[in-house]
Amino acid sequence: MTLTQLEYFCMVCRYHSITRAADALYVSQPTISTSIRDLEKEFHLKLFNHGKNRISLTKDGEAFYQKAEYILRQTQELYSDFSNIEENRHPLRIGIPPMISTVFFPRVTDQFQEQYNIPIQLLEYGSIRARTLVDNEQLDVAMANMDFYNLDKYNSYVMMEDRYVYCVSRTHRYAGEKGITMEMLKDVLGEVTIDPAILGPMAAGVRPKAPGMKYKHYAPKADLTLVEPANVAEARKTGEAVAMTQEQVNAMVETVWKLAKEKIDAGYKVGIICTDESRSHYPEGEVRSIGARKSQASVAHNLYALLREFDDLKVDYIYSESFSQDHLGQAIMNRLLKAAGHKIIQVV
Repeated sequence: MTLTQLEYFCMVCRYHSITRAADALYVSQPTISTSIRDLEKEFHLKLFNHGKNRISLTKDGEAFYQKAEYILRQTQELYSDFSNIEENRHPLRIGIPPMISTVFFPRVTDQFQEQYNIPIQLLEYGSIRARTLVDNEQLDVAMANMDFYNLDKYNSYVMMEDRYVYCVSRTHRYAGEKGITMEMLKDVLGEVTIDPAILGPMAAGVRPKAPGMKYKHYAPKADLTLVEPANVAEARKTGEAVAMTQEQVNAMVETVWKLAKEKIDAGYKVGIICTDESRSHYPEGEVRSIGARKSQASVAHNLYALLREFDDLKVDYIYSESFSQDHLGQAIMNRLLKAAGHKIIQVV
């Protein structure tokens, strides 16, 4: 038995004619006759009495008609209630930057809809406007630049990281360099000053020149503490480039391990950011090397991914070694300081 068979049967009942039922349904008479014969054969019933110009229901046919009509009504109600559920479902409203909407999101939205079957509405907004709309519940999700505001009150997930690059001609004296340092800028431009927001925590009421200077940048979920030689910390306040001595590195490593060990013994899961040279000094904890201390380029390259890895490991605390302020060290420390919220323990 099929719904189509029931529909054919009920239509014949209403018209008392196979011919008129066939015309109303836009099907052939043999199609309806075959459906009725199949129903009678399946249920071992005689449904109609056939007269000269008219057919009528048998007693079994009348009972069957009532049941068939009920089934068709229930089917129609079911269809009415649920056929438009996709259209009536509230879409997931996502605010995205204009370029991202064409480059990055089409692939992501296709995968999301295939997996969850939830309609998506993409709306193009800048980061600041998108944040306001999320606050006002006019957007459900926003893809935004983390530099623009404090994310502590939001549920956030880092999807990608952009890197700034410098461009020079192939014949420029810095064309082969992997990064630009303060010394190189001074060599080309002369006097160079550093914004106070880069050197340390901002004083109350001070307006940053760029929004990303104000907040904990790329901060991991766990509490992050930096350990740094005192003279290097002082030199950073003036922007002076200071290299660490081996004795200072040794004292710093010893302090990092002491702090980490205390938390490990207390039952916490502790992450340790070290270098290739010092890794063997940390026998316990989630120890991760950020690269070779002598290769600042590798340290800068690995920093972001390492912080995200500790999020995945769900550590409770993170202790990190610090780096010299010379060459690329200043940029490395700027990122680490923002990630730690300028939480530093100084060693002499």
